[in-house]
Amino acid sequence: MKINIPIVIEEIESDGCHLLVEAAFAEPKKGWLIIDTGANKSVFAKNIFEKNVELLDETEEDISAGINASIENSIKVIIPVFKLGELVLTNFETILIDLNYLNSVYSKISDKKIIGLIGGDFLKNYDAVIHYKNKLLILNK
Repeated sequence: MKINIPIVIEEIESDGCHLLVEAAFAEPKKGWLIIDTGANKSVFAKNIFEKNVELLDETEEDISAGINASIENSIKVIIPVFKLGELVLTNFETILIDLNYLNSVYSKISDKKIIGLIGGDFLKNYDAVIHYKNKLLILNK
């Protein structure tokens, strides 16, 4: 089954862009995720999700998170509900990190608040295809 998720292409300066998708959660209701093909793991904003998740583990391991380079002091959690287009995931295991610095930079170019990064783990798991012309993230379930 193919799931088509609309992508918003956010222009960064004159020669670059980020790919964003809107996601829904139990709390917060909605937010923007950057599709980050350079990140090996998907991560979410610690300050937004920390109170609404089940804590699994605090980890000291470094995590390569693309835009973030290497991240320390991450928290492994379960997000109760994560919806991306028609894909609904329950008890989604992921990692929380501090994304405040990313949002402080992003606030200068966009009004969209970034609450996470979709990394290679998620993209590989769903055999994802990014279709730039049609502005779609295609997931194969």
